[in-house]
Amino acid sequence: MSEERGILWNFAECAVTGRRHRAGDLPCQDKTYACESGGTAVIALADGAGSAAFSQEGAETACQEIAAIFSGSFDAFDAETDGARVKQQILTQLRTALAARADECACHVDALASTLLAVAVKGDRFILLHIGDGVIGCLREDQLVVLSQPLNGEFINTTVFITSPEATDTMKLVKGDVADICGFVLLSDGAEMSLYDRRQKTLAPVLHRVFNTARGEDRANMEEMLRRSFENSVIQATGDDCSIALMVRMQKS
Repeated sequence: MSEERGILWNFAECAVTGRRHRAGDLPCQDKTYACESGGTAVIALADGAGSAAFSQEGAETACQEIAAIFSGSFDAFDAETDGARVKQQILTQLRTALAARADECACHVDALASTLLAVAVKGDRFILLHIGDGVIGCLREDQLVVLSQPLNGEFINTTVFITSPEATDTMKLVKGDVADICGFVLLSDGAEMSLYDRRQKTLAPVLHRVFNTARGEDRANMEEMLRRSFENSVIQATGDDCSIALMVRMQKS
């Protein structure tokens, strides 16, 4: 739980191994992360590339590194008017962290390929980052809103990764005000199958209930409820790993 200017931010995250990976006795390549540091609340989600041998390590590194980046540079990023400069700075730091992890894993950095979704909030401002597929949404004035749609390649099952040459040009970086936003949610492409309508480009109504429930539950209970829901229903709609990360704000009583 994070407190900033009288607002409480509750976190919840969940990553569940998909049916294909379970059948092959493979690890979950989705990773999530949520934290507060220096007055900045961050949620992050990364989906490791299925073809990359160490993508789960890359996804974990990406989530933790983007949280550190936003926590250390939120004010500078929010004040910067040159979005391209901020994107390049973020990518450089992410790739430096991935290169260090690649050395530890004795592999090429491409073996750590993953997407990355993140939202950081400080005070009354937020910054959104999106590389690749997955969905970023929010609850704004009691309405579910898609803030960033999936970016796929030529085919539905292809996308852009942090390590991709086109990441610089395709990265989404959005800044805004949280005044009318009650919470944010990140979904991997596996979770999209149940929680996002690609045709209508809308979030599933059940997420409204998820947001409201998160307001009244502590983190451990909320994450256990998410895990059970994902195990019982969400992963049944796809063979892919499925993950979610969210933060919900509440006014102090």
